[in-house]
Amino acid sequence: DVSGTSGGGVFSPDSREMAFISNFTALTRISLADGQTRVLATGGDFVSGVNIGWGAAAVLFTRGGTLWSVPEAGGEGRQLTTLDAGREDVFHADPIVIPGDRTVLFSCLTRVPGTDRIEAVPAGGGQRSVVVERATTPVWSPTGHLLFARDGAVWAVPFDPAAGAPRGSAVPVIPAGIVGNVRWGSLGFQLSTNGTLLFVP
Repeated sequence: DVSGTSGGGVFSPDSREMAFISNFTALTRISLADGQTRVLATGGDFVSGVNIGWGAAAVLFTRGGTLWSVPEAGGEGRQLTTLDAGREDVFHADPIVIPGDRTVLFSCLTRVPGTDRIEAVPAGGGQRSVVVERATTPVWSPTGHLLFARDGAVWAVPFDPAAGAPRGSAVPVIPAGIVGNVRWGSLGFQLSTNGTLLFVP
């Protein structure tokens, strides 16, 4: 029973649990086998739905427009990013942990049209770097590509998870007008580990 959730959730890496935001005040995990829940982090100003990611050892979430991380067993949360006023940042969202569990990719949404970008930050916190300009909604593909949104379309670029960087040119794979927005700056699509695409039309 996930009544009281504030939007969608995210599956654990083994698909046996989900994490979600309860009433905008608590990050909670639930076992799909027995329905047992555990609160991982509390406090106000959580953002729900697509703003949760789950790596090998930590759950990522958006609070106050920035990214945070908490151990998957619960505990003290750690702020991973801060808003950069000099680059017109307003919101960090869509966190994913890429293979190797050392790097988090996320959407950096800005005040200036056309300057949204996908950035990387070490999973333990540290210096950010731009991965793809004019892009949002990073999604890892089991084919070794990074999928992302640009101008309403879904694009793919070969991606080296060890280096945390693209390796080649991006190509459009789903044209604009097929996948819908789930909120400002985020297209509604995800991939399963076997490559099946689920999307909001």
